[in-house]
Amino acid sequence: MTLHELGLKYHTDKAYCHYYTYLYEKYFDKPNEVFRVLEIGIAKGASLYMWRDFFPNALIYGYDISERNVDKGNSIITYKGRQESKEDLTEFIKEHGGGFDIIIDDGSHQCYHQQITFKYLFAHLRRNGWYVIEDLHTSLREQYLVGLKDKSLHTLNMCQTFIRTGRIVSEFMTEEDKKYFEKYVRFMELPGSGHNGKRPNNIVFIKKF
Repeated sequence: MTLHELGLKYHTDKAYCHYYTYLYEKYFDKPNEVFRVLEIGIAKGASLYMWRDFFPNALIYGYDISERNVDKGNSIITYKGRQESKEDLTEFIKEHGGGFDIIIDDGSHQCYHQQITFKYLFAHLRRNGWYVIEDLHTSLREQYLVGLKDKSLHTLNMCQTFIRTGRIVSEFMTEEDKKYFEKYVRFMELPGSGHNGKRPNNIVFIKKF
């Protein structure tokens, strides 16, 4: 089955609402070579099941603020933690290790959560790994800008600025953090999603050197 077909099978909105599955299949074109996947945000586990079936050799990790009733089997591991918490993220890595091939942020969609999670987890991608942040359209909605001193410094702005200038702009990163990202982010792309790419700022794919 294609990734999109798997998404429809498990009823994840990545397939039937956002159409991210078409993009994921394009970027993740060697599924047999993926061994460790982390997704922030579990909900009912639909996308975890999709990833499990699409990446036959992978362990799939789901990280969420709440306990979730997920049929884990042998390939799915869940972890309860806050995505904006350095302590929780550090404990997760301490317990389960890093070296992820793919990290996907489909969590709270709060901009400061997205940026803090990116700050602490990007380092735990393997070389040539992918970091993805979904639903960036929330950067343009007031309720998702809580926690930002300067509301113009939302996550979409962070991505667009890097694509344009090669520089990271974020309230939540030190100068040392910024230098690290500017060195190790190979590229960012905002490919668009939905029918015929009509949602141009909805998802970002970030590749690591």
